[in-house]
Amino acid sequence: MTSRRTSPTNDARLTLGELRKRCEAQALPLTGPRLAVLETLVGLQGTHPTADEVYACARDRGFHIGRATVYRALEAFVARHVLTKAAHAGTAMRYDGTLARHHHLVCLRCNGILDVADERLDAIPLPDTSKLGFAISDLQIQVRGICRACQEREQADQP
Repeated sequence: MTSRRTSPTNDARLTLGELRKRCEAQALPLTGPRLAVLETLVGLQGTHPTADEVYACARDRGFHIGRATVYRALEAFVARHVLTKAAHAGTAMRYDGTLARHHHLVCLRCNGILDVADERLDAIPLPDTSKLGFAISDLQIQVRGICRACQEREQADQP
């Protein structure tokens, strides 16, 4: 697992207190298992973990929680806008604690995801989709390529 993240322009760290506030604002009860998932997410700061990664980390941290419970908790957080999903083709769904508008750089080698905030990307005009009966609610740009770590590994592997 090598998902990585650089913060968007505000470099704010996700805190348990902030996640609790988000749950409270959305009237989402914080059960013991949900709190365990939130604490684990804070410990995974800087990543876009999959549900399985959250589960494994929670177990490593001593939380006695089932895999299905982790999946349900993450989906409840997404449904109530406490977290968002970050996905790209060919890999498992990833979860993102950054709610502020940002975009993603996706590594095609390690499947890592980096957050990037760029006003130029935010300024891209939305297409008129009204004739298609589609109402756009958000725009996230996904740029694919090879991350620095993978490029360095590839260079080191060359004779």
